[in-house]
Amino acid sequence: MRYNYNSEPVKLTPDESEDWIVISKKIGQIYARLKASSKESKNKLKNQFNTLCRERALIHKKASKKVIKALSIIKSNYNSNEDQRWLVYCQDTAQLEALGSELSNENITWTKYYSTLKKDQLKATKHRFEKLGGLLLSIGCLDEGVDIPAADYALIIASSSNPRQYIQRRGRVLRKDSLNPGKVANIF
Repeated sequence: MRYNYNSEPVKLTPDESEDWIVISKKIGQIYARLKASSKESKNKLKNQFNTLCRERALIHKKASKKVIKALSIIKSNYNSNEDQRWLVYCQDTAQLEALGSELSNENITWTKYYSTLKKDQLKATKHRFEKLGGLLLSIGCLDEGVDIPAADYALIIASSSNPRQYIQRRGRVLRKDSLNPGKVANIF
């Protein structure tokens, strides 16, 4: 299958950069202590190290400028008059709703898909997306167990270091489409 892979940089705000630097220094300090520690104290230090790494990763995943960058990508590439099916992966409901609000302000129609919606809403949203396409904003619930066979665009705003998630999200648009054998997948 042919595909286009587009990477768009997003800079952190000054406050986000400062938080990143502070946490990075703490990570470095704990890492140094880990190397010099005895086996008994390693577990506690490993837990602190892992917690700080997750906190720092969250700064990147939730960077405030990502919503505006996502909006720019969609405005430049999405055409509601074409049969496009976009899967947009957000970090959390706050990020999803912020992007949804920006899209609505631009009169761009979108739908959301996440686990706290009622089952009938999820089913109706999936059915609508399969039939009509459009923009489907989601959190992690599309990673596994939901069959969406005809997506041709993926916009990954936030992702984890989990290899399974990496494969699942890209695989949504990289799978063959029997209705469109010449499809070119686009990943942002």
